[in-house]
Amino acid sequence: MGDNQFAGKCHIIMDPNPEEKALIYPATTRLTPSESTMERFRKRQRIMAQTKPEPAQCKICRSYFQPSWDDFENNWKFPDMAIIPLKPGLSNGICRSCIKLMHIRENINMHLERAGIPPKYLGCSFETFRPANDIKHCYRICKEYIAEPVCNLFLYGGYGTGKTHLAVAVARELLLKGKIVLFTSVPRLLFEIRKSFGKGADDMGSFYIDKYSSCPFLILDDLGLEKNTEWSRQTLDYIIYERDNNLRPTVITSNLSLDELSEKLHGRISSRLAGMGKVVLFNGKDYRLRRENQTIPILNDSR
Repeated sequence: MGDNQFAGKCHIIMDPNPEEKALIYPATTRLTPSESTMERFRKRQRIMAQTKPEPAQCKICRSYFQPSWDDFENNWKFPDMAIIPLKPGLSNGICRSCIKLMHIRENINMHLERAGIPPKYLGCSFETFRPANDIKHCYRICKEYIAEPVCNLFLYGGYGTGKTHLAVAVARELLLKGKIVLFTSVPRLLFEIRKSFGKGADDMGSFYIDKYSSCPFLILDDLGLEKNTEWSRQTLDYIIYERDNNLRPTVITSNLSLDELSEKLHGRISSRLAGMGKVVLFNGKDYRLRRENQTIPILNDSR
């Protein structure tokens, strides 16, 4: 009896024929897209069209930025622009990229330290470099490199000729442009990797190798000063190979020429370095021994 009582109703609801559909869902109540939803959509489109602001221009770099509609707050915003006053005298109208560069300029030593620059070299810049006549061309090449840092630099020469100073100066200028830079000496790089492997942490060793292989700009100081082993040669070859293949600029300093590196390390490494970019010879005297007005006190033991 229960089944017969609901059989007709279940049939009408689940599988009505066309005539029954007309009786159950009159034309005025049939399911159609919600008019209120469509109206809200049209209203929002009208508001967006009527209120869309002109592109905003940064007061510093003079670049223009397009507005973006915020669906949550239902208004236009400029996600690339500052929305609060930064400091006295600087209000809205500055893009986030310029804010980042301002922070770097005001805290350059902190950013140099984060990039791995040792405290001894934090003051190194193009402005503080005093090139002798025999290496003025090295100074010029390094300074011109900043304008288009897409290739690689191999700086080599004797001790105290200013290679590390100019390499740090390059790092400083790249940081001031908002670039990501890592600086390390080759012995320190190999020590970090070997120490991580020595603890049995293969993942950490891979982390350091990937860190130096994938960073946008890498500065390797004192190539050739490391202990010459098969492991060190393979590690350096892999990092340089990866950076070269992926067009990631590298600045390298060394006391050895490419021929001397070929004898100490491997011909493949020096050959790759020769084809990666500019090779610059620092053919000068020891800067540390010829600084102007430098005096070395002489102790007179009269006892």
